[in-house]
Amino acid sequence: MKTARLSIAGVALATIAALGACGSGDDTATTSTGTTVTGSSAAATSAAPVPAGALGELVAASQKTATTTAKIAMKSGGMTLGGVFDAPNELVEMDSDFGTAGGIKIRRVGNDLYFKASGGIASSYAGNGKKWLHVDASKQTGTLSVEQNDPGSTAKLLSTLASGVTGSGGTYKGTLDMSKAPTVASTIGSAAGEKFKAIPFTAEVENGYLTKVTMDMSGVAKGAGKSVTSYSAFGDPVAVTAPAAGETMEMPAADIKKMGG
Repeated sequence: MKTARLSIAGVALATIAALGACGSGDDTATTSTGTTVTGSSAAATSAAPVPAGALGELVAASQKTATTTAKIAMKSGGMTLGGVFDAPNELVEMDSDFGTAGGIKIRRVGNDLYFKASGGIASSYAGNGKKWLHVDASKQTGTLSVEQNDPGSTAKLLSTLASGVTGSGGTYKGTLDMSKAPTVASTIGSAAGEKFKAIPFTAEVENGYLTKVTMDMSGVAKGAGKSVTSYSAFGDPVAVTAPAAGETMEMPAADIKKMGG
């Protein structure tokens, strides 16, 4: 049962990663960092075309959220996640809690991703959670790649994944075909993808920012329920630093494969 709950939460996390902005995978995760960087080393993010109507309003708000600094909080079943991101400077720090299964810490600075698990999850990876696992995302494909850990991809994904979007004045609803999202597709596979083709969602926008996304995951797996992600503290400073060299090790090929790299 613990494995099943972890799997459900992991898929929800991958779904939020695809929409939300900050990278992560299945009951693995993705992302992390090397040292604090400044704007001079930031990678440019191309803006997504903005469609018309309600979808256009939602895409524009998502784009605004995904190109600034913000706090992120998520709850999906027994899994919770909290953290911060600074899109212009390519900084991410996330801390997820899978209850009795353990937790996952994630950091990103530029191309450097760091991952550290705790509890039962740690036994599945090298180092047993005693050290951060490092990978150079610029040399990876799949969920560990730079492209799939880019906050600026949110608006692009919404333009292609959302359909039947209605609403105005800050409240929207529609469905998401998450089987088309690279992060989710690499996590769930083509067979399970059928369940992800029309996930109902609602979204809230305030002052031009996407502030909340609620997805009804009950059609994906029994007990999955709703997955709620909130964004706040837009524009506040974000500081993310790399683990000390003595606290890190290179991620083995076997672990990279587990994470979809």
